[in-house]
Amino acid sequence: MSFMREVYAVSSEYLGLSEISGPKDNRMIEVAHRLCNIEGDAGGSHTDEIPWCSSWIVLCMVLANIRRNPKAACDVLRKRGIKEGMIIELFVFAKVDYNKMKDIDTGVLFIHPTWSASSKSWDTWGVEVPNAQAQRGDLLRLTRDGGGHITQMDEDKLGLIMLKCLGGNQSNKVTSSTSYLRSRLVHIRRAKEDVASAPTAPPTSEDRTDDSKPTLRRGDKGQYVTLLQNRLNQLSFVLKVDGDFGPQTDSVVRAYQQVKGLKVDGIVGPKTWAAIMGGGVNETPQPEPVKPPTGKITTGQDADEGTEPWYRRMFAACEIDAGKEAQVAKTVKTIEAGYARYLAVAKRIGAAVPENFAWILGVIHFKEASCNFAGVLHNGEKIVGTGRKTSIVPKGRGPFATWEDAAVDALVGESSRWKKLIEGDNDIGNILYALERYNGTGYISGAGKAETSPYLWACSNINDDAGKYVSDGKFDPNASTQSSAGAAVILKELYKQGKFKIQS
Repeated sequence: MSFMREVYAVSSEYLGLSEISGPKDNRMIEVAHRLCNIEGDAGGSHTDEIPWCSSWIVLCMVLANIRRNPKAACDVLRKRGIKEGMIIELFVFAKVDYNKMKDIDTGVLFIHPTWSASSKSWDTWGVEVPNAQAQRGDLLRLTRDGGGHITQMDEDKLGLIMLKCLGGNQSNKVTSSTSYLRSRLVHIRRAKEDVASAPTAPPTSEDRTDDSKPTLRRGDKGQYVTLLQNRLNQLSFVLKVDGDFGPQTDSVVRAYQQVKGLKVDGIVGPKTWAAIMGGGVNETPQPEPVKPPTGKITTGQDADEGTEPWYRRMFAACEIDAGKEAQVAKTVKTIEAGYARYLAVAKRIGAAVPENFAWILGVIHFKEASCNFAGVLHNGEKIVGTGRKTSIVPKGRGPFATWEDAAVDALVGESSRWKKLIEGDNDIGNILYALERYNGTGYISGAGKAETSPYLWACSNINDDAGKYVSDGKFDPNASTQSSAGAAVILKELYKQGKFKIQS
């Protein structure tokens, strides 16, 4: 995938990110400006109120570079005087594990942005592209009322009258907008490292060898992505078929590669195409210290376990254990019975999409208290209306007159963990990341690290059916995990039923 498409993919992941009214700043916009040496002034101009379309492109290019070559990105940022704390933040924005990846050198060149908050700074960057050769992801320099604008092309060819553009500071947020007249186009720019010519038109017949199919990866769009998604659905995965190789498709591809013993990189090249289409030989599996039990796809010892990409892959591959379907269906009905109360709490805490967040609350309540409204969301203790406080972790919370009061207290006590989800983030990697940490990280770094968390994965092919914490801090490797379906398993069933929505 070209560098411009990688930048486009990063920006697409943050659609809806917006300025914050009042004295606070959106942290990503603030960091974008700081990369360009811009700060809010003493006269009251807040950082995210300073025009940020150019700074947003700079930020997205830095994040794309981090994904391409983490070590090279760190070296460039340090040379520019960026402090280590902000570099770590940038890795978080790029969704790359800083501790694990900061010293990884892939050999890929760091492509420098302009490091400027001025849209005009891009006038000499890269190479100019003729209008007829413009493609999705190219930079468009426009004039607009009050000054210039820099954004990315969000269509396969230029519109005749209006242009569809993906960028920052469009109606004070990151949006894909069709409100730009083509007559305001100044020029089109592309990274000089990218191939200037437009991609070759795909074959018109599906009766070709797998070698004729293009290599696909995250950020790609078109008929071959649609073919890929349809085929993966035929292989019992669950994908929205939209021709867009987004985070969900990436996770499913990685899960499929892991199941089939292919190199797990999310890239659909000749060998992955051959396996998916049913006609090729798999790569030699990467050596693993322990093989998963029959019917399971992980040992709980994956190098990236506990990271957002790992959660996405596992969720995509997650299937209910044979014989447990009725149990999971019963669990879903139990949660549905209390949905109105979960929805009320979601609205009370100001969830951006309360209808979706309510399902997360219901799943937590099931895991903590089997949906018994006498049991608090913190840990399931039946203290609602008793005048008592919690006696196990977290200790000393309460007393609570109503379950709703207790639920709000539990979420406020974990406010930083739920912030993105309350604001409307429906990335399943982030959701499961928060859920596992709500329960505890003992299956990532504690006594249970040889297992996947049954809190998330019980009754599925992601958990080997034994080994769990039977009380706070006490792990029993022989204890059965099959009595209660995991939170991720329940959410997967709700997703398949169309009730719970995730980012695709």
